[in-house]
Amino acid sequence: MASTEWVVRSTFALAFAAVLAVSCGAGRADFGDQRLSDVRAALGTGDLDICSETRRPDGLANEAIETRIYTVAIDCDEDRIRLTVDRFDDAEARDGAARQFEGLTRPRSDGVVWTWGPYTLFANGARDDDVMERLTDALHAAGAK
Repeated sequence: MASTEWVVRSTFALAFAAVLAVSCGAGRADFGDQRLSDVRAALGTGDLDICSETRRPDGLANEAIETRIYTVAIDCDEDRIRLTVDRFDDAEARDGAARQFEGLTRPRSDGVVWTWGPYTLFANGARDDDVMERLTDALHAAGAK
């Protein structure tokens, strides 16, 4: 009987831990007043070139109010990464979109999601490890999580 109780309690504890881990995500950046020019500046500090930019004033993600899609690379003639930047009116909408993007990045090698100010930043595409490392370092240095 004691072993059955232990199994039930352990199962409950593991389920609770899993729900907590999923609901908390990887941590979110504070909702602030960063601008798209700050995103572009962060890319520049990572010595990344913006090879192209697509503007979507209506937003692509659910509840996004604006979207920019950047193609970035160390050299635009080489491997590139697509960085989708969605802007939101509030942290709840931003964090909800980040959770949806995280669901798209399974397994982890399929993309990376950050939050920064009013933005979600979703990097995916044919990845060059050097480009992804520079992008990650630049966004983290700027305060993205």
